[in-house]
Amino acid sequence: MSYPLEKLPTIPDNLEVMDPAKALPYMMAFMKNTLIEGLSNVHRLAPQISSSHPSFKPFMEYIRRLCDTLALHFQADELFFRAPAIVKALSTSCCPSTGSTRKNLDKLRDLAELYSKTPSLYSPSTIRASLSFGPEMVKIMRQHICAVNCEKLSKIGAEPLRALILDNIRWFESNSDICFTVPFILAHHDPSTSKLWPVVTDGSKQMLPSLIQQYIQCWSLAPYHPITRQPQVLV
Repeated sequence: MSYPLEKLPTIPDNLEVMDPAKALPYMMAFMKNTLIEGLSNVHRLAPQISSSHPSFKPFMEYIRRLCDTLALHFQADELFFRAPAIVKALSTSCCPSTGSTRKNLDKLRDLAELYSKTPSLYSPSTIRASLSFGPEMVKIMRQHICAVNCEKLSKIGAEPLRALILDNIRWFESNSDICFTVPFILAHHDPSTSKLWPVVTDGSKQMLPSLIQQYIQCWSLAPYHPITRQPQVLV
């Protein structure tokens, strides 16, 4: 089992001004990298946080919410790549099956739920063993991105494609717990790879201090602070 998990290739360019057909694979990679970082973070923290650690319950909450976010992300991918215009351009084979990964996410989530209710059962080695699906998940993500043929995708047209992308983002936002998802993305994106992703409007920046409060204890476990974006280590 190879942890930390290998990240997907990205570029530091401003994706907002790029042709959406060329930008899409990098948009996908940035989002998937935050989720990959989340799993690597669980693997990193598992032996550091005992059942008596003050961050134990937040850590279990962190794992459960990460599993939920990953599952929703895969669902959003399926919805987007099965849209008629996308299927016409790329075919349904572009979006690989994530059924096995989702089953493993369910098992990991159930494990965190069990440990949260009965901390005495906590086993860091069992948590780590339950993450064994990670490398295969990254392989599937890489294959998915490689299957996105930008030339074929561009035939949809820039504006219609951009509208499909925005609709998918809105679907993801409306079906997720924004109080977790938004801070999570900011707290798991490596700013050294791009300072231009994710796009955070001035209005969103003003909302962040209140937005992070619901899961405030989770963010002390994240690799970066969701507001300052500075690296963090578990104390």
